[in-house]
Amino acid sequence: MNRMLERNITDDDVRAYMYYAKVMLSQWGGQRRRFISEEGMCVITKSGDEWIYKTVWSKSDYDEEADKIMEVLKSVGL
Repeated sequence: MNRMLERNITDDDVRAYMYYAKVMLSQWGGQRRRFISEEGMCVITKSGDEWIYKTVWSKSDYDEEADKIMEVLKSVGL
């Protein structure tokens, strides 16, 4: 939540990143998910029976790795 506030990202933004994701990557045996959209990315982690936000960043915070991921998604038509 602190990171969201620092980055001026709202809860609605995070939900949109998830809803409009071009791809979702499942990690750690399905215990962590990374949603990647054109406008932002978010990572959620399973805690018991619930999913909690781990981290989030908007397109303006994309780094070289994120830019490469977006290039690959565009190259395959996503």
